[in-house]
Amino acid sequence: GPPPGPPPGPPPGPPPGPPKNQGMATAPTDTSLFSKKFRDGWKKAFASKQDLWKVAILNVSGRDNSALNHQIVSNILEGINNGGDEIDNRQTPVGAIVHHLEKRLKEPDWIVAFKSQSVFHYVLRQTHNYGFVMAICRSKRSMIDASNFSDLNPSAAANVKLVKTYGQYLMELCFMKAEIDFPPTRFENSRPEDEGKLHLKYRQDSLEEVLRDFPFLMQTLEAFLQIDMKILPMTQAARNQLARDFALFWKCAQECAETITDLFFTIDPRQQKTECIGAKNMFTRFVSEYPRILGDARQRMAGIPEIELPRMGEPPFDLLDDMEAYIRDGPSRMLGTVGNYGSGLGPTSIGQAGGRGQAAGPVLDGTFFLLDDFSEGAAQISADDSAFNPFAAEAQAEELAKKTSETKEERKARRKREKEEAAALEKQREQAALPYAGGEAGAARGASEYEKFSDPSFDPFTQPSTQQAAQSGVGANTAAAYQTQIVQQQQQQVALRRRQLAQQQQLALRQRQQQAQVALIRRQREVALIKQRQLKAQQQQQLQQKQVQARQISQQQAVVQRQAAAQQQIAAQGQATAPQQALAQSQAAARQQEILRQQQAAQQRAAQQQAAARQQQAAQQQVAQRQVAQQQVAQQQAAQQQAAQQQVVQQQVAQQQVAQQQAAAQQQLSAQQQMIRAQQEQQRQALLLQQQQAQQRYAR
Repeated sequence: GPPPGPPPGPPPGPPPGPPKNQGMATAPTDTSLFSKKFRDGWKKAFASKQDLWKVAILNVSGRDNSALNHQIVSNILEGINNGGDEIDNRQTPVGAIVHHLEKRLKEPDWIVAFKSQSVFHYVLRQTHNYGFVMAICRSKRSMIDASNFSDLNPSAAANVKLVKTYGQYLMELCFMKAEIDFPPTRFENSRPEDEGKLHLKYRQDSLEEVLRDFPFLMQTLEAFLQIDMKILPMTQAARNQLARDFALFWKCAQECAETITDLFFTIDPRQQKTECIGAKNMFTRFVSEYPRILGDARQRMAGIPEIELPRMGEPPFDLLDDMEAYIRDGPSRMLGTVGNYGSGLGPTSIGQAGGRGQAAGPVLDGTFFLLDDFSEGAAQISADDSAFNPFAAEAQAEELAKKTSETKEERKARRKREKEEAAALEKQREQAALPYAGGEAGAARGASEYEKFSDPSFDPFTQPSTQQAAQSGVGANTAAAYQTQIVQQQQQQVALRRRQLAQQQQLALRQRQQQAQVALIRRQREVALIKQRQLKAQQQQQLQQKQVQARQISQQQAVVQRQAAAQQQIAAQGQATAPQQALAQSQAAARQQEILRQQQAAQQRAAQQQAAARQQQAAQQQVAQRQVAQQQVAQQQAAQQQAAQQQVVQQQVAQQQVAQQQAAAQQQLSAQQQMIRAQQEQQRQALLLQQQQAQQRYAR
């Protein structure tokens, strides 16, 4: 029988805790995490993690044309989320899953390979294990390379292209993730609707990040269009995930194109020529790929009603010519306007309804006027308007450089052309100022005056006599001077019209620049709002981390309390000897010191995190202050532009007054001309009377 005495108590020391480093496969978990297929084989697979994940991969990538088992895929995703990032260690859940999935990807069966690709795509986009994603995309993406895939089964010849194109798309997706870390890895507590806001990353006030990421987005979209997708039950999961990817990447491409159109005309192509050319090339690529994207996307995604794709309108195709002219001529030689492109792209044009936007002013024509295109008076206009036109001196310098760089033959041809134009103009002026023959020149014809009267074909109204020529010599000179004055006034009016046209073009250029600045300020505000949202998300994440730390500390305190209770129970029973009690007390003291040390380390980590958070807040406050300063500078520039516009209006009023004065002078000249005509009429009547009297005398 049992020995007499009380039953033996528990062994000395703290009670045993939970086992450490227990993976998902060996830990006793709830049966709801696993499907009914694994419930029978749980005891058999309990000792080996590899066997469990092998069975899961084999079941989900079976050789039948059926949809993926969502429960098994969820179990695989849970194992990756909690299995670390050691993809080369087969003793860990992540390593075992990657090993068996890679083997199934290399199977010469298109159904197995495609299902494995679908699982890989789903896990890559849905997991929140950042270390696993980056390790796969950087060093292990060759496992999904299907460029050499082949299936010897004759019935699978039509489906080999599907596996190859899908693998190429996944390769591009991993490459983009490794290079620019987009799309970002999910958080553990992220919501599905958060993915709909990822395109706001490219709503920037600078082109640096857009020019870096836009080629990767377009390359991924082009790989997406190459997928030869089939409408089968086994492809439903892949088609759903591809539709989500396309919606995200297309919105991002739209946002990049909108940022390019907003900021392209605000940079100087001579100082930032590389950025201008890169932005123009990327926008050209977007416009060239647009028809394919529009047609293929609507055709591919028509059978997925649960995915809401973005509405796609037409981009401004004519903007490419304006971009090329802007790069070629620069802002100093472009006095026209390119229209309201600053706010034309986005939800009102490409994003939603198509066409150009009409929210920020009238849309003007896209004609460009060069400052030196005027044949006469261009230099004078440039000199007079140098204070008004900030680009006049620069345009004159460019014209001088252009003339000095021409060849000898071109210089001769230009000088000859200028001489011919000057000679033609001088000839016109001489003909306008040529007076009638009068005085002594008319007296030479007096001898034959009566002979002309005897001629029946002679018309006295068209051929004046000597007396008429002598009497009308002063009036002819006055008419010639009047014609010369009219020619001069016409030339002045032409120069005035050209000056007004140049000023109107300059005003339009200022309006376009002001619209671009307003769009830039609006974009800066949106960027600041996005940064505030990101800061709030970081604060929430830090708060969750603090809660987890507090929960751990409370658990440690509970362990300490249990240990103290166990020690008190041992002391009350009095069964332990003095050396054992001393040993237990020393062990308890050592454990308490270890716990205190852990608590201090946790407090230090919390303090460091708080300091880092304060530094981030200070940096964000500095960024906000800089943005406020930039907004103030923009407002000052807008005020200066308004003052310049007021000066333009004043100048236009002065020009109108000058035009009115010129009209009054013209009226006076017309009155003088009428008086001269009346005098000429009186002289003609007197001449007729004299002729009649002479005829009567001749008849007598």
